[in-house]
Amino acid sequence: LFGAAMLLLIGASLAGGIENQKLLESGQPAYAKILEISDTGTTVNKNPLVRFRLEVHPPDGAVFEAEAERLIPRLQIPQIQPGAEVKVKYDPNTREVAIVNETQAASTD
Repeated sequence: LFGAAMLLLIGASLAGGIENQKLLESGQPAYAKILEISDTGTTVNKNPLVRFRLEVHPPDGAVFEAEAERLIPRLQIPQIQPGAEVKVKYDPNTREVAIVNETQAASTD
């Protein structure tokens, strides 16, 4: 039972990572204001996986709220707080959002 639960957890994480990668590659660029952050309880290499509630501002002006998750390097935690703005990529049809990290932002701008 424990093994099946672990496989399900790992499978869900991989599927979420693949969906985020697709959004980062083909999504529309926008910026978002962080409204709320919460800890998911998951860490990878001592970096927390954080859940964000975002106010997304697409170029067309149709503002909407969305949720996204992203690993945050421990040294970036002070900059990633409610009220801060982050670059995102989103799907205009589903309004799914992925947060662009700084190295991705540098390569896609």
